[in-house]
Amino acid sequence: MTVATQTPDFTGYATRFNVECTDGRTIRHSAFLHQDKEQVPLVWQHQHDTPENVLGYAILHHRDDGVFTEAFFNETERGQHAKKMVQHGDIKKLSIFATRLKQTGGDVVHGMIQEVSLVYRGANEGAYIMDVSLQHSGDGSDTMVGEGIIYTDEEFELYHSEEKSVPTEKAQTVQDVIDSLSPLQEKVVFAILADAVGGTAEHSDDLEIDNDSVTHADEGDLIDVPGVIKSLSPIQRTVVNALIGTAFEDAAVQHTDDEPDDSTKTDESDDSEDSEKLQHNQEGSATMKYNVHETGATGAASSDSRYTLSHSDILELNGLAESTGSYKKALDQFQLNHADYGIENIDILFPDARVSSSTPELISRQTEWVTKVLGATKHAPFAKIKTILADLTAEEARAKGYVTGSLKKDEVVVLLQRSTSPATIYKKQKLDRDNVIDITDIDIIAWLKWEIRFMLNEEIARAILIGDGRAVGHADKIKDPQGQTDGIGIRSVANDHELYAHKVELAANVAPDVMIDEITRARTNYRGSGSPTFYSTDAVLTEMLLLKDKMGRRLYETEASLAAAIRVKEIVPVEPMGEDPTLLGIIVNLIDYTVGTNKGGEITSFEQFDIDFNQYKYLMETRMSGALTKPKSALVITRDAGEVTTAAAPTFVTGTNTLTIPNTTGVNYVIDGNVVAAGSIVIEETTDVYAEPKAGYYLTPLSTRHWVFTYTA
Repeated sequence: MTVATQTPDFTGYATRFNVECTDGRTIRHSAFLHQDKEQVPLVWQHQHDTPENVLGYAILHHRDDGVFTEAFFNETERGQHAKKMVQHGDIKKLSIFATRLKQTGGDVVHGMIQEVSLVYRGANEGAYIMDVSLQHSGDGSDTMVGEGIIYTDEEFELYHSEEKSVPTEKAQTVQDVIDSLSPLQEKVVFAILADAVGGTAEHSDDLEIDNDSVTHADEGDLIDVPGVIKSLSPIQRTVVNALIGTAFEDAAVQHTDDEPDDSTKTDESDDSEDSEKLQHNQEGSATMKYNVHETGATGAASSDSRYTLSHSDILELNGLAESTGSYKKALDQFQLNHADYGIENIDILFPDARVSSSTPELISRQTEWVTKVLGATKHAPFAKIKTILADLTAEEARAKGYVTGSLKKDEVVVLLQRSTSPATIYKKQKLDRDNVIDITDIDIIAWLKWEIRFMLNEEIARAILIGDGRAVGHADKIKDPQGQTDGIGIRSVANDHELYAHKVELAANVAPDVMIDEITRARTNYRGSGSPTFYSTDAVLTEMLLLKDKMGRRLYETEASLAAAIRVKEIVPVEPMGEDPTLLGIIVNLIDYTVGTNKGGEITSFEQFDIDFNQYKYLMETRMSGALTKPKSALVITRDAGEVTTAAAPTFVTGTNTLTIPNTTGVNYVIDGNVVAAGSIVIEETTDVYAEPKAGYYLTPLSTRHWVFTYTA
C-alpha cells in the first residue's frame, strides 16, 4: 500500500544489501524490491503484543544499496514520546521484522518486511538475521517459513520540516563500494586491475583473462565477464569503471614514456558489439579497456575525483593485496597511508562556537570568606549603634576591706560610650537596550543583577573586616571612623580602637614558628565571645603549615591541628588581606560585631529605563553602620613595616662537596643554628641551609627558605 507524500519525521536505512551477516548470510539486492514504496508499521523494539507499541508508519524505498525508509510518527502519546527521543538523539538505530524469507546458499534473495522498528542498537556487524525455521524447496533454495529480525547498524537522520525535500542517502566511499562486491565480482574486477598494470594479486594468480571471459587456471571453468560486470549496481559500476579506466590509461602512458620509438599499440573497440575488449600490441603485452556502464566513454574515469587512482596507486594496491591477502584489507591500508579527506575547508560545516555555560566564567578573588563574615555578624533593626562600657578594671572599682570604725569609701565606675552612624554603600550598572537584545547566549540582565549583589556583598564584608582599602580622601571610600569614638560608617575590625581590637605587633622578620608562638601568647588578651576565628592570608597559613621538625615531618598535618594550636575555631583565608603586607591576621568572633540598618535601609534594588538614551539602569544600595560592641573582642596581628627580599639559593658542587653561600641583601644563611658568611664551604656531611630575614626585612611570601645538600664520599 502506498500513501500520499508528506514530510517525514526522519529518514534512514532499514537494512543494507550485500553486507555479510554474523551468521554468514547476506541480504541481496532485490530481496525486497517488490515492496518499493510500500507502507509498513513503525513499532518499538519489535513488540507486537499491544496496539500502543505502534508509533507510526514507514514508507520503504528500494535503492541500489539497501532499503531506505521515510518514517512518520503518529499523534499518540507513545508516538510523540518516541519522536522526542529521536529528535534528541537518544535512539539512532533501525531494524526490520521480515517473514517468508527465501535464500540460495548464504544469500537471502526474497522476503516480506512486516514492520520497521526503532531499537536501542543494532548488531555489531552491518546486519543480523535471527532464523526461526527452514523448509527446503525442490529448486535448491531454502524458504524460511518462519520469520526473521534483520538489524542494521546504520544511523538514520532527522528530517527537519523547513527542508523542501527528503535528504538523499549519504555518499559512499570507495571502501564502501568495494566492500559491497560479491566474491565473484571482486575476483573479476581485481583480476582485471592486476592485469592492467602487469601485477599480481590474491585473485589474479589463478585467473587468465581472455576477451570476454576469465578462466580459472586450475579448474578450466569460464567466468562470464560481461555478465559479472552487468550484475554490478550503478554505484559499483561508477567506482569500478573509474578504477579500471584510470589504471589502463596510466599504464599506457607509462609504457609510451618508457619505449617511445619501438612500441606501437592498437585500440580497436567496438562499443556496439561488446564493451569489454582485450587487444594485444606488437610486443604481446595486453591492453584492455572496459566500460562497465551501458553507455559512456570507454574506459573513462568518473568525474568524481574521489574515485581516481593513479598508476602508482594501483601498483601500491597490488603490493598491499599480496602482503595482506585481500584487496579489501589492501584498500583499508591504502586509505590509511593516503589519509585524504573528501571535503576541503570542512570547518565551514561545523556549527558556530557557543558558550560553554549559561553565565560568564568569573575572574575574581576568592570569596568563600564573604559568606562566613556576613553570616557571623549580629544584625540590629536600627542604624545608629551606641555602646556604653563600664570600666571595672580601675583600682577604684575594686571591692575593699572594712576596718571597724573607719569610713567606707564609695565605688567609682568609669563609663565609656561611643556611637556609630550609618553610611550608604551602592553599586550601579547600565546596559544599552540594543546589546540586551543582541546577546542571546546568556540572560545578561539576570547575570548582571547577580554580579551587582555578589560584588556588593564582598565590599560590605571587606569593610567590616579590614576596610575597603581606599585612601581616606578617596571619593568612593566607604566611610570608616578608623578608631574614633564617634563617627559615620562601618568600623573595620583591623582599624578599630585599641579598646575593642587588641593590637599584637611583631617584628618585620618574624619567622612562621615564632609567629605561632606569639599569636598563642596573645590569645590571653582575647575577651570576646566563645571560640573565635582566625582570618588571615593564604600565604601566612601556608608558611605555618610548611613548618617541619628536624626529622622532616610536618608539625601541623591539617588546618584543624594548626587552629587548635593557636586556640581558634577555624582558619579562614581572606585574599584582600594580602594587599597590606603588615597585616598578618585577625582573631575575632563576629557575633560581637553588630551591623545596623533602619527599616528601608536594607539592601534594595532599583531598575529604570532611560528612554532618552535607550538604556536599562540598575542600582543596588544599602544604608548601614557596623562596629564591634564588646571590648577586647578582637586581636589584630601585625608586623612592623619592612623591606621585602628573596633569598637566593646556595650552589653546590657534588664532586668536591663545595657549598657556596650567596650574598643576598637582607638575608642571613644559617647552618646548624649558626649564621654563616657568604662564600665557599666544603661540607663533610649532609647539610641543611636555612634562610632568615635580617632585622627590618621579610622574605617574599611562599618563597623557598630551606635547602638540603647531600654529602658524597
